[in-house]
Amino acid sequence: EDEFFIYRPLSRLEYKELVAQYGDKEELAEQIVLKGVLYPQITPQQLNDMKAGIVPTLLELILSVSQFGVQNPVIKL
Repeated sequence: EDEFFIYRPLSRLEYKELVAQYGDKEELAEQIVLKGVLYPQITPQQLNDMKAGIVPTLLELILSVSQFGVQNPVIKL
């Protein structure tokens, strides 16, 4: 089953605000994914129902396109 997501980079200000607001690493990761994914729209409840590896993968991709380091921003989930 293929799942497709459209995501965007976060600005420095958006990232700083999320870091200041969410101290827990897991909660911060979820908020970055919620803010960065454009399609499909994801609710916090839907995050809980996703396959275990999707949120960490999306987090890595969003951070990558936000210039946080990962080299290949396009992969098939």
